[in-house]
Amino acid sequence: KITDLELLEKNILSLIKLKKKYQFIVITNQSGIDRGFFNWDDYINFTNYLYAELRKHGVTILSFIATSYHKDFSTSSISKDWRKPNTKSIDFLEKKYLFTREKSYFIGDKETDIEFASNANFKGAFLLKSDILENDLCKLKSNYKYLKDINITNEIEANRL
Repeated sequence: KITDLELLEKNILSLIKLKKKYQFIVITNQSGIDRGFFNWDDYINFTNYLYAELRKHGVTILSFIATSYHKDFSTSSISKDWRKPNTKSIDFLEKKYLFTREKSYFIGDKETDIEFASNANFKGAFLLKSDILENDLCKLKSNYKYLKDINITNEIEANRL
């Protein structure tokens, strides 16, 4: 919901710094659509609002890709490969925007986002999560050791990229 959107100033400041070196793409799983919690119009309205709010700070999102697929609720499996941690979305975006995954970072809020970054052969990933246990962090880094850089934090840290 638009009313739930909270842009954290520290993350906005980091995005402003990062835009000098990186472009931003949003890849999102939105299974709430197929589960009936909201619809595509709701998602589009929210995304347009988010885009406009970020633009006010000089931050531009190059592209948004969303899939509504959920294994228990979707009537078609066409979009299954587009759902993270699968990589169809990034395959498409890489061809469209001609960027190099091996020099790219993924920022997410779920551990499956680390899996996605690994599957997509990104240089590294940020997991925006402050409540992860040290044991879980070690396990994550062990499972995805070929990711050159995994960071667990509660904010985007521009100076680490």
